[in-house]
Amino acid sequence: MNIAIYGDSFADPNFRAGPLQSWDPRPSAWPTLLGQIYTLKNYARAGTGLYWSYQQFLSTHSQHDRIVFIVTAVGRWPTLIEGRAFGNSLEALDYHIKSVDLSREDLRRKLVAVRDWVLWARDWDYERSIHELILSDIRRSRPDALLIPIVGDTESLRDRPSVTDWARASLWTLTGDPRWRDTSNLPPLLKELRTACHMTPETNRSFLMAVGAALQSGLWQPRVPESILHKESVDYYYGEA
Repeated sequence: MNIAIYGDSFADPNFRAGPLQSWDPRPSAWPTLLGQIYTLKNYARAGTGLYWSYQQFLSTHSQHDRIVFIVTAVGRWPTLIEGRAFGNSLEALDYHIKSVDLSREDLRRKLVAVRDWVLWARDWDYERSIHELILSDIRRSRPDALLIPIVGDTESLRDRPSVTDWARASLWTLTGDPRWRDTSNLPPLLKELRTACHMTPETNRSFLMAVGAALQSGLWQPRVPESILHKESVDYYYGEA
């Protein structure tokens, strides 16, 4: 089976979320592990929006037997700016703005304009509508595609488990904080140290099993684990934000 993956940092094994330069996220990332089972091409890139992933999908999906599409959050900037992707994170935008060469005032102004759009001009009704229209066309083109949301903000996927459901189960196991079991609550954030695709290695393996079963059944309707056994304590995987 020839599989393609599309998405953002939740599907990008090359994305290093934490500050540890000695930690290589790629070996434990679920797409890497899936590639040990199937022939796989991964088009995901951290920080990108749904429209960017959709463009990769349109030009390549016919080359693949099955599609795993990780659906990013609503409202991200749709394209790259000179190769830069930032997922509408103000922290990432500020980093890119500060790193622009002094001779590229035009690029700095573009990035500042995107930051201002994120802060002041984004129209959420429009963003949600465009999000759903893109997903409708993906379903039309590939009815067999597994559409997996990263969070629960996509209306047509609200009944589907999200990737962050696995991350929450992991953090509940590691911390014992019951707020991680309630999606309406957001406990104090932790800094990722040894994670891949925003999940611990153990959680990546759990998520891989769900994706593998869905590829066999053709349906993304897994049962999210209540807890995920880890070899190490929370301090190994996360630090204080």
